[in-house]
Amino acid sequence: MKVPKWKKIPSEPVQDLVRLVPLDEKNWRECAKLPTGEDHKFVAPNVWSIAEAQFWSGSRSCAIYHNEEMVGYALFSLSKNDAGDLRLWWGRLMIAEPQRGKGYARAAIQQVIAEARQQGCVEVALSTEPENLKAIRLYESLGFRSTGKILGGEMVYICPLTITFYMVESATG
Repeated sequence: MKVPKWKKIPSEPVQDLVRLVPLDEKNWRECAKLPTGEDHKFVAPNVWSIAEAQFWSGSRSCAIYHNEEMVGYALFSLSKNDAGDLRLWWGRLMIAEPQRGKGYARAAIQQVIAEARQQGCVEVALSTEPENLKAIRLYESLGFRSTGKILGGEMVYICPLTITFYMVESATG
């Protein structure tokens, strides 16, 4: 199967709270050391995800920054869904333990959803541990819904990226 290619589209942040910066030789070590905290059982170590990204075709491996401070990590890629349509698969989302609860995860997800729309994706998909209730509540608040499928022991969620058109009637008959 041919790996989808990323279109070069200037990105406009959904909000100014965070920005996603591709990992490179200057920032990957800092990213690998970000503290996961007590709920580390839900998140693979960043160094693992950074290594995995090297072999995951079509992936983007990004540090999440608030101002000039690195606050997290995201890994996602373009792929095809079962119907053959373009989708974005979200592989990892990690916010450093001391930075949680500040809206950074929500802002990063919103930016990636906006990027997926710009790329022409029909959906964003991810999987999460069934016990990770905090993450599930966040995903559901942003439009993700369970597919009922289990992948590697994790529940799969999809956020459809449909465009809704509204018909406005003229007040002048």
